[in-house]
Amino acid sequence: SRQKKKDKPDVAWSVVKLIRERGGRFLRRSYTTMQGEYLWVDIGDDRAREKTCQALREGAPELRKKRDTSSSSDDDENEESPKKKMTISCSDFDSDEK
Repeated sequence: SRQKKKDKPDVAWSVVKLIRERGGRFLRRSYTTMQGEYLWVDIGDDRAREKTCQALREGAPELRKKRDTSSSSDDDENEESPKKKMTISCSDFDSDEK
């Protein structure tokens, strides 16, 4: 069944909470140090939820396609390692949180 539009922010909050509980962080690159290293800062829960909503929205067609494809193939080929890390690239964040 499809999620109702009003339920989607709750799903995003759940994703953010789960990632945080497992030690994950939501970061953006703040600036580059004089040594050429990047400084990464946490974007906070509100911004993390917004970006999670965006990622779910933009990734939905691809996820549906992957789901539909994987449902027709063997389950053994689609099992993921429980320790597999998910990386969300946030390099395109606007710099409004300095």
